[in-house]
Amino acid sequence: MKRAKLIGIGVALVVVAILIYKNLDLFTYAFPVNIPFVWPSESGPSPMIPNVIYLAAFFGLGFLLKFLLGLPGTFAARKTVKALNEEVRTLQSELATVRQQQAGVSDAAAAPGAKTGDIV
Repeated sequence: MKRAKLIGIGVALVVVAILIYKNLDLFTYAFPVNIPFVWPSESGPSPMIPNVIYLAAFFGLGFLLKFLLGLPGTFAARKTVKALNEEVRTLQSELATVRQQQAGVSDAAAAPGAKTGDIV
């Protein structure tokens, strides 16, 4: 399964590399940013930014947004795991106590001279 996953990732990367290579002029095409409150028209023309910068910026923003939106779920899951681990420890200690009590009862119930399985 790990080998198939690596092969799949490799194929996907090759396909993306081919798409970028075949459309290099689209990725390197630059156009001016027309944002009036950042670059007023009195200060001169706005800088030319290539499309690949826009793609990388929006990909990064999406990644950051997804990460930030996932943080509350991560913290809640961590809290749940801690509570469940504590419950497991409690139940294991109770089980050990019950087993010790059960071993003590079975030892006391056996006749002092009789072997286990003997018919009296």
